[in-house]
Amino acid sequence: MREAVIVSAVRTPVGKAPKGALRATRPDDLAAIAIQGALGRVPNLDQKEVEDVIIGCAMPEAEQGMNVARIASLRAGLPIVSSAMTINRFCSSGLQSIALAAGPPSGIALVTAPPSTARSRVPLTVQPSVQLQDASGNALAQAGIEVKASIVSGGGTLGGQTSVLTNGNGRADFTDLAITGAPGPRTLRFASQSRRAR
Repeated sequence: MREAVIVSAVRTPVGKAPKGALRATRPDDLAAIAIQGALGRVPNLDQKEVEDVIIGCAMPEAEQGMNVARIASLRAGLPIVSSAMTINRFCSSGLQSIALAAGPPSGIALVTAPPSTARSRVPLTVQPSVQLQDASGNALAQAGIEVKASIVSGGGTLGGQTSVLTNGNGRADFTDLAITGAPGPRTLRFASQSRRAR
């Protein structure tokens, strides 16, 4: 059995989302910086010897979707012949990438762990269903009333389907309401011009 050896270790900086200095930094660029930093600490290593890049990504969406490991390795300047794979096991993605790298078929593997995940840049999609009400809080069964969603507190940005029409029961069913920004609690408001929705 071959022995796995760690020859270089670096980490990326941590920023405060959503107002930190890294909030606009793409996760593939940040992973590329980590790869370059790890390789820079081993100057005698020929980059052509790197056979695989393994990156754990808990939320493979948006800029960190598809095969972010491949994109990051190319951005880091690794040769096009170096393979790359992105591992998704949610919170254990980084741990899984280390486990895989400990026993590659041959050669040298680069691993980024913890996962390459930028939560401030990945939307959270929710599907609220709200009931149209009058000023007294009584449910109204009116169809065709436009209900708009907005963020009252907690920050972030709404995208996707931010307004819908009520059905015959007076319900507004949002099927693709996306919230971007730092994780944490938010208060949303659903309202129409003439009615209130809850």
